[in-house]
Order: sequence, then structure tokens, then C-alpha cells
Amino acid sequence: MSRRRPRGAPRPREAPETARRSPALDGEPVPEPRADLATRPARWSGETGSGSMLALAIIGATLALMTAAFLLGVTITATHRARAAADLASLAGAARLLRGADEVTACSVARRVGAENGARVRACEATGAASETGAGERGAQRALGSPGSVRVEAVVRLPAPLTRLGPARSSAVAGSADLQKAAPRGRR
Repeated sequence: MSRRRPRGAPRPREAPETARRSPALDGEPVPEPRADLATRPARWSGETGSGSMLALAIIGATLALMTAAFLLGVTITATHRARAAADLASLAGAARLLRGADEVTACSVARRVGAENGARVRACEATGAASETGAGERGAQRALGSPGSVRVEAVVRLPAPLTRLGPARSSAVAGSADLQKAAPRGRR
């Protein structure tokens, strides 16, 4: 029974007598490269280039996810920087109040410490028993451990691609525990 070749399939070629013989193939003729593969119409190959397009799509999706993760990391870092700057600035201002400075000096120290930590202090409010009572009672109340408190709101600008989101903000209060309860809390 003879086998029929499928329609459109190339005819088998017989090796000419002058063809190279391969010792690895037990003297069989070495097949010549087929010239018709390069000249074949695309309709015969089925899915030409689909693997390349799939690889490009996967690479594009991976790059998009990596960019989003990077931008999220930058935003989180800016938020942490704002939080740390607000905490340190309020502590520095409260420490200055504890040493007997007035509220203006405490806020200027808080602004300087905030700037040194990469943030801009947007709001600073120093309150304390010394500002509410007379000067004669000031030393007595500070000696009792009621130096006052400093509330600071720090702002850190986000880099250029994220400026539409607005700056990262944080607020912190440091000082007397009694006064911290009465001080207004900001967004954190």
C-alpha cells in the first residue's frame, strides 16, 4: 500500500550520488537545507510571531508592575519621612520648652529640626501652663513636670510624577501628657 502525500506538501527529494555522506548517520546522506522554508507563504506557518508578541506583552506588564511598585515605595518613604520629621520636630520644641524657652523659640527650633529632616513644618503650636498662667508660677509649674506641649504638622513634597497626589503630611504632639490630650490631633 502506498502512502499518499498530503496536498501542498513538498515532494521528497532523493539524495544525488554526489551528496555528502555522514559517518554519524551510518553513511546516510546529510540533508541539505531546505530552500523552500524561507520562501514559504505565511499562511503555512500558522502562528508566526505570536510568541514574540506574548513575550513583549509579558515584559510590558512586568515593567508596568515594577514602576507602580517603585512609585508606591517612593510615596511610602515620603510618608515615613514626614512622620519622622514631625515627631523629631515636636520633641525638639518640647525639649526647648522644658528648658524654659518661650513658645516662639520652641516653634523656631521645631521648624529648624523639621527642615534638617527633609520636611517643611507647616504648622507649629506651642501650648503650656506657662503661657496660660502668670510669670511667677511659670518656674513652679515647669518644676512639677508640666512644661507644655508642642504640636507640629510636617509636609514632605513628593517627586515629579506624584505631585498630583499632594504632599505627604503628618502631625505629632510632644510634651506634657495632660496637654497632649487637649491638643488637637492632625491627620497621620
